[in-house]
Amino acid sequence: MGDLLREEDTENRGSQTIGECMEFMLMNNVLEHLCTYAAIDTPRGFFLLVLEFLGHLLINIRATTLLAHRQVHPFVKSFMNGILTNLHNEA
Repeated sequence: MGDLLREEDTENRGSQTIGECMEFMLMNNVLEHLCTYAAIDTPRGFFLLVLEFLGHLLINIRATTLLAHRQVHPFVKSFMNGILTNLHNEA
C-alpha cells in the first residue's frame, strides 16, 4: 500500500491533489483502523508495522499536506499519545 501511495503521490505533485488510492484510504478510515489495531498491538508486531508505515507516509507524501486532513490528524495524534504514555509507564 505504501508503494502505491508513494507512486501516486509522485504523479500528483504538480497538481497538488490526491489520487484514487489516497482518497480511498482517507474516505474509508484506513488510518483509523490501522492506528486502532496498532494501539493494542493486535496481531502482535502490528504496532511496529504501523509506526513504520505512518513515518514513511508522513515523510514521503508531498502532493498534499496529509497531516492536516481530518481523517489523518486525530488518529496519528492518538497513536503518538499512546506511544508517549507507554514510554512514561516504562520509565
